[in-house]
Amino acid sequence: MDERGPVPDGNYEIPFGQAAVKREGRDVTIIATGVQVPRALAAAETLAKEGISAEVVDPRTLEPLDKNTLFASIKKTGRVVVTDESHDNCSVAAGLAAIIADEAFGSLRAPIKRVTIPHVPVPFAVSTGRLRDSHRRAHRRGSPVAAPMKNAGKKCIAPADSGCR
Repeated sequence: MDERGPVPDGNYEIPFGQAAVKREGRDVTIIATGVQVPRALAAAETLAKEGISAEVVDPRTLEPLDKNTLFASIKKTGRVVVTDESHDNCSVAAGLAAIIADEAFGSLRAPIKRVTIPHVPVPFAVSTGRLRDSHRRAHRRGSPVAAPMKNAGKKCIAPADSGCR
């Protein structure tokens, strides 16, 4: 994919905390970051040929995150695909999907989809096995986040008026 294009003269700043709707659509929202933005626009063109209108949103900054623009788009389309060029676990896509699930779940008409690079196994060397064994022993002693997670879980299965939101 050729990434050439005009470059602004002088100083150019991206407004922090302001997402950019790169393409208007009505059927699905594609939230893309970085190099995935032009790829998402290309995918939206392909989808348009099949009669699917995709809105492409570039958050531009993750902190602060423009949730209002993201959520307005999701409310309009009811469907969302989140993409970034990293592994699925602990990725920007995973983080954005979690925020959407927590704060805009009622606007969704379908599950959130994440598009990331394929999962690959981590290379292993015998010398790192000793590190793995010490890590396993540390986990047997207990997790410092187990109690807070258990309490959060209890709150979320409690009745709606219990304050879980």
